[in-house]
Amino acid sequence: MAVVHIPTQWRADVGADQLEVGGATLRQVIAALEARAPGIADRVLADGRLRPELAISINGAIAERGLIEPVPDGAEIYLIPAIGGGARDRGPRSPRAARSCHRRRGCGPRP
Repeated sequence: MAVVHIPTQWRADVGADQLEVGGATLRQVIAALEARAPGIADRVLADGRLRPELAISINGAIAERGLIEPVPDGAEIYLIPAIGGGARDRGPRSPRAARSCHRRRGCGPRP
């Protein structure tokens, strides 16, 4: 059995913060999750493949083999959705700030 940790934003729909399910591969684990929490497979899969905006960690390593990734007994699995946001455009910089940036990091054309 593997312990699958449910992302915070999905927990209200799933009704748990983690589920224990069986399966020798990631495909089997997702099928077992779907049996316990209907609809979760739609959040994990698109067109029969893992969603590109979702990372899956098995025992601390990101799954790279997709649905055929082996899942050892007792595995800890984390479903990791993409996080949006970040720095926003603050508009044009002053010439002095642009020169300073170029000297420190070589960013952009020389002013």
